[in-house]
Amino acid sequence: MLRKKKASAPTEKAPKAKKPIYKRIWFWILVLGVVGMAMGGGSGESTTAEQNDQSQTETVTSSTDAKEEAEAKDTAIYSAVLSAETKFNGLVDLMDSGNLLDVYDGCKETHDFAQDCWSRINDQKDDLNEDYVDAAKMYCVQIQIICENLEDYINDQNVEDLSKAKEGMEYLNACILDVVTKRQAYLTEAGFTTEEIEEINSAYSAE
Repeated sequence: MLRKKKASAPTEKAPKAKKPIYKRIWFWILVLGVVGMAMGGGSGESTTAEQNDQSQTETVTSSTDAKEEAEAKDTAIYSAVLSAETKFNGLVDLMDSGNLLDVYDGCKETHDFAQDCWSRINDQKDDLNEDYVDAAKMYCVQIQIICENLEDYINDQNVEDLSKAKEGMEYLNACILDVVTKRQAYLTEAGFTTEEIEEINSAYSAE
């Protein structure tokens, strides 16, 4: 009789060792993805920072250029006003001399000079300094009116013309005060501090 072979007990297979996580493809795909995102984010932040720095630099440069232009315009305007004032003061000195012929010639000369100052001032007009320019031009116009009244008085000996000239001289003080006020407002709006305006004024005081 044949003997049945005993069934051998099934042998347990040893479990395969799992690959370390760092050897798995998906792990490196994930790592590379995270690194790429980080680099991309950092680059964006760097670009934004550079753009902000450039924008700030352009703003500062633009502000500086605007102030330089405003100061140049102020110099032209205020110098013309002071020139007109000096010329008119010379006419007043002639009036004190009592020589009507000299006063008459002085009136014509001062009138034309004030007109020239008016034109120089008007050439500097823009949206920012409009009020300042108008005040400065009014000062020149008032000098012209006074000269015309004095000429009329010398020609016709009409006391009313002399009275108008005297009234005009009194009003001239209000005109120059208006110029100074509007000038201060213009320089302030252009970005100058009180200290900077005082420094600008000191240059005229030294002359």
